[in-house]
Amino acid sequence: MVRGAMSWPHRLWFGAIFVVGIFYCLAFPPFQTNDEDAHWLHMWSVVYGHLRCETPKPLSATQFLTFVHQKEVREDPAYFRVQYLRDAARWSLTGEPMTTVDGTACRYPPMAYVLPGGVARLVAFGRHGERRGGMLYAAWAARLANWVFMSLGILLLCWQLPWCRNVALFFYSIPEAIQQGMAINNDSFLVAMTAVVLVLAFGRRPAAWKLPIIGLCVGMMTMIKPVYAPLGAVGVILWERLYALHRWRWRDLAAGAAAVLVPFAMQSLWTHWLNYGVVVDPARVQLDYGRARATAQLEFLSRHHSIVFPLMWHQLRDFFFSDDLMKGSWISVFGAFGWSMFTMDRWAYDLLLVAAALALTLDIVAAAPSPDLPAPTRRGIVALVLAAGAVEVTVVGVILGMYVYFSGAFLNRIGANEVIGVQGRYHHIAILLWAAMLLHGVRRRREWSASARTLLPAIVTLTLFLCVLANVEALHAILGRFYGSYFATHEAAPRHY
Repeated sequence: MVRGAMSWPHRLWFGAIFVVGIFYCLAFPPFQTNDEDAHWLHMWSVVYGHLRCETPKPLSATQFLTFVHQKEVREDPAYFRVQYLRDAARWSLTGEPMTTVDGTACRYPPMAYVLPGGVARLVAFGRHGERRGGMLYAAWAARLANWVFMSLGILLLCWQLPWCRNVALFFYSIPEAIQQGMAINNDSFLVAMTAVVLVLAFGRRPAAWKLPIIGLCVGMMTMIKPVYAPLGAVGVILWERLYALHRWRWRDLAAGAAAVLVPFAMQSLWTHWLNYGVVVDPARVQLDYGRARATAQLEFLSRHHSIVFPLMWHQLRDFFFSDDLMKGSWISVFGAFGWSMFTMDRWAYDLLLVAAALALTLDIVAAAPSPDLPAPTRRGIVALVLAAGAVEVTVVGVILGMYVYFSGAFLNRIGANEVIGVQGRYHHIAILLWAAMLLHGVRRRREWSASARTLLPAIVTLTLFLCVLANVEALHAILGRFYGSYFATHEAAPRHY
């Protein structure tokens, strides 16, 4: 297995999941995944050149949410009708009157919205500013653009790091990752940036200039979610490789410092720019009960530091032994669909567990040697441990963030000893990073015999089959949830709440 050369089973795997992702784009009614409506509104602000809250965006983008009955369908999936899509396809847009209505995503930076927003604007209005059904087609086009962008990130990872190709393709096949990757949000961009960071850290020809690029990629991720700031420490892996080649060099030290510090600087500058010149009405702050509850939860944490230990223990317990999709259950890592409200049949999750074990085993025992990336020395293992620890810090940050801003601000559970609001999708970046680090540390680096190598494509094909079968069940669950009233043998979906 050489760099850039994908076997036919791997090509078939990638192509099959790419097609599956297109079906996901169409199977979900518009804005029926997590916070997609808020990201949709902010995307239109960005594509019109506005980066802050309460800035102009097309009025038709806001009206489209009502047109497809987004709120009613979210609360009761059985409310959805195909007629809503037919009506939207006949809706003729004339001109572009503006509005300043915002969603909850208006403080996110613009990077993740430029591609889907540009595609959506072109599809919705064309060159003449008028198109029948433009908003419906724009929503589908934005989803497809995000899916293509994430797919390119995974393809880059498979091409540049063939020794983790099976794990990368398994990650690409996770139904939850497909759902989040195609939805109008930031997840596609985050996965693509993670792929770039891994390629820079583990790729061929280590160079000092790659370290600031790692810092820049992590910095953009940190602007989206501040908990990702510690991921700049992944640059330690590349710095250790440079040290093994050149020993101490000032430019390597400076570049390593940039990888670690740039994310913090970018997040700080972005936050200061967002708040610069913004006048806050004191009366409005007093009525902001969410902010008051978040402040109360932070004060509780500051007075009771030891609560962190039961929080982490309960989160670990809920991950392995709970089926609650809002408490970080392992099930939600593989598939918590819609607004994290429903799942597929349990056998599909079991198939994914088997596929994960096969993919990891294949990359550990069957990856070809990489002369440019030998087994890590003791110093290299220390670098891996430091980078893995930085990833763990981001996981803890997610848990504490949900404790403050969801359990506290949204649910008013001040001082509770468990966290509600952690979803498996928040762990995807950590899982991808940890998997690559583990493979670099433990994978076999000797060539297999010719007879043994003939078995490997068969195992890859089996893994591909298991992943596709699980996604067929996922699509069945999604269609049944929203289109159940059209199926004579399928009961209408129950209400979310």
